Amino acid sequence: MNSELPIIIIGAGPAGLAAARTIEKSGRKVIVLEKRSLVGGISSSRFWEEFIIEFGPHTYHVKEDEIDGLIRDHYDGVLAVKKRVTNMLIRGGYYDYPLKFWQLVRGLNPFFSAQMIGDFIYTSIKYTLFPRPDDSFETWGIKRFGRTLYNLCFGQYSRRVWGIAPARLSIRLASSKLHKLNLKDILVKLLGGKGQEQATYWNDFLYPEEGMGVIFANMAKRIREGGGQIWLNTVPTGITFRDNRVVSVIVDQDGEEHSVPCADVISTIPLTEVSKLCRPGLSEEEFTAGRSLRNRSLILVNLIINSPIISRAHWIYLLDPHFRFNRFCEQKNLLLDPKPAKKTLITFELCCEYDDLLWNATDEELRALALEDIASIDIIDGSRAGKCLITRVKDAYPIYDLAFEHNLETFLGGLSRIKNFYSTGRQGLFLNTDMHDTIHMGVQAARVVISGRPPQSWYREVSEFQ
Repeated sequence: MNSELPIIIIGAGPAGLAAARTIEKSGRKVIVLEKRSLVGGISSSRFWEEFIIEFGPHTYHVKEDEIDGLIRDHYDGVLAVKKRVTNMLIRGGYYDYPLKFWQLVRGLNPFFSAQMIGDFIYTSIKYTLFPRPDDSFETWGIKRFGRTLYNLCFGQYSRRVWGIAPARLSIRLASSKLHKLNLKDILVKLLGGKGQEQATYWNDFLYPEEGMGVIFANMAKRIREGGGQIWLNTVPTGITFRDNRVVSVIVDQDGEEHSVPCADVISTIPLTEVSKLCRPGLSEEEFTAGRSLRNRSLILVNLIINSPIISRAHWIYLLDPHFRFNRFCEQKNLLLDPKPAKKTLITFELCCEYDDLLWNATDEELRALALEDIASIDIIDGSRAGKCLITRVKDAYPIYDLAFEHNLETFLGGLSRIKNFYSTGRQGLFLNTDMHDTIHMGVQAARVVISGRPPQSWYREVSEFQ
């Protein structure tokens, strides 16, 4: 290791900037490569028509640790803790998210609710007496919720989001995202008892009044002030290896290609892109495994509604099968001072495959699709819809298919043999984590590199995030 050479970080999203800030504060040289013209990745912010535009608002979940302090340190002001409000729209009714079983039972048709309860109890008893292994998202969900509730809240929605049948999705997705119901708790509540509180997601969050991107813009400013470099509009196109060690990263800047010598590399970009960069250092099996990992793409339809406010919720999930979009967000509700006063912005999220018909649809076609869904949402008046802005995210969510764990293990095994290459962050470890954990992984990776620990040590450490 040559400490006179810079540590190169690929990607200026939350993980990459957190890693760069940690390295810069240690006194080491650091260069961040970012293909876009601004920092923050999908947590970046910009303004359009008086509104903050993001790739779907990204809030920071408060977990009372050093990462909270890092976020606050990079904001010029006081960040108020806010409470998450999320709803699900099911059969014309609005319900709390995460799922509150008894709220759902009371709100639905009583005959359907009776079927749902009976199905859940029958399924719970059946799989207690006759156990069946959890071999897919669908099996996991049906065993723990009953088929009626599973289809209502998870099965149909998951097929729309991930683009494949839930029977082909890994249980890893289910166990990380869904909280199982407890039969004893159901029966206690059925008989009038209080029962147990269900586990829930992080409800406390931070969100600056200027949008989340201001945090990462300030982080980039501090990195530069400390001597670090951030190269925007710079695309890494290859890596030069010597004795299974990275000696330089080849980059394209405004059509001109040149080589940047380095001591180490921390990558935060999607693993499918990493596999192309690291092709010379991988076996054929490892390269194929990396290329086999798939991400779901995302289209966001940002639509101005000429009404002061739609609801008090931050997000509303659209679970009924006739909807095309997954959910929508009313971004101004995240602000302490919601503005502008006389209109609001609704961001509709639509999953697709990169470069498919939806990805290539025109702005007018996508706006029309959003208006079709709005026709079934009673709280939005489609006749008040105004201007529309479309944004797209190529690699939005990792697809946890049945083969992904084998492919991920094989690919990371290959990366671990490269003596000075460390992949981290949400994209770099193929995780569906929140912003807090993404930043934490960036900080931890930087500390591993600064201490001189080998990549094998890093990939063992990050198994806690898997």
